Amino acid sequence: MDWERIGCGAADLLTRLIQVPTVSGWGRETEAARFLAAQAEACGLSAQVYEPVPGCGSFVATLRGQSAESLLLLSHLDVAPPGREADWRYPPFGGVLREGAVWGRGAVDAKGLAITWLMVMRLMAAQPARKYGLVMVATAGEEGGTHNGLRWLMEHEYLRHCRWALGEGGGTPIPAGRSQVVLIQTAEKGVLRARLPVGYDSKTRSRKIRAQSGLAYEALKTGLAVAHGYPEWAARFLPDGMLAGSTRYGIDLPDQKAHTWEITKERVLTCRVCPGSTTTQVIGRIAPLLGVEPEHIEILEQVEPTASELSGPLYEILQREVSAFYGGAKAGPFCTPGYSDNRFARSSGIQTFGFFPLPAEELVGQHQPNEHITTASLRRAIRLLYNVTQRFCV
Repeated sequence: MDWERIGCGAADLLTRLIQVPTVSGWGRETEAARFLAAQAEACGLSAQVYEPVPGCGSFVATLRGQSAESLLLLSHLDVAPPGREADWRYPPFGGVLREGAVWGRGAVDAKGLAITWLMVMRLMAAQPARKYGLVMVATAGEEGGTHNGLRWLMEHEYLRHCRWALGEGGGTPIPAGRSQVVLIQTAEKGVLRARLPVGYDSKTRSRKIRAQSGLAYEALKTGLAVAHGYPEWAARFLPDGMLAGSTRYGIDLPDQKAHTWEITKERVLTCRVCPGSTTTQVIGRIAPLLGVEPEHIEILEQVEPTASELSGPLYEILQREVSAFYGGAKAGPFCTPGYSDNRFARSSGIQTFGFFPLPAEELVGQHQPNEHITTASLRRAIRLLYNVTQRFCV
């Protein structure tokens, strides 16, 4: 494979996709979806644009396998608002290729991932035989949490053959001790927003409530312990702070096993709920601490947590390919505090992992001014995700 050429081609496509301003709520995703469809059809892929609401179109491309069962390659087309243009080094929708990087809103979240999957689909199309099919989706409405994207596609059974999925939310190498741990998003916390009644105990503004630690927390802690040079059996005896506190970008291990919540002056409670509990169960635990009855709490938003099993061929291939690509690094499952389209896939029984392999210093630029992805990182992401997809499907 000429990865240099593939990476340059991907960078060119990403600059053009960023130039379509698809800010959440603007209704411009259809234009971006049609751009992807044209690129896909030009290399022989079967592609469609589905538009349940004018302007809010989602892109779907498919490759058949010997089995109808398919792997879903998931991304989204809408982006966060750019903020003040004066804060940007280059125009946020300029799609500028400078200083060895593509600059613009969506470079990381998640147009860079969309172009990565498009390149993977092109490469997989050349495979003579595929055990499983592939379905690439770049959806509308993810940033705004609407139901016009992935959820709509699933409700209308366009993705009925998908059994596994790879999406956003993980892939970051975290330096730890003498090695590193590469994060795989295996779960997402739920979100509960509610208005409290007048007269609640206002002394309690924020707090953590212990949740079930779960296998993901245990596996992540073990990976960090091994990276620091400890044997696996020692992980359970080591304080969380000893392992997480020295990582460069930080993994809050206590948050991985806690429901966290805070209250605004307007009496609005926001709680991040760990998998293993429902939002209703957590309300039942919080209400007595605030001196109120659960039935007196007005629910504003209720999104349940989701999690995937840490087993099966896709998870095992991810672990092996991560270790090979990063020189023996451990793969660490973790739970993100916010939710994405991954939750719709998991809620439908699709085993879903978030994995877009980027350096932490680029990943933290999402939703910030000067969001960018280097051409080297884009090339490496395509190569690693192609390896994973090829090992799984062929």
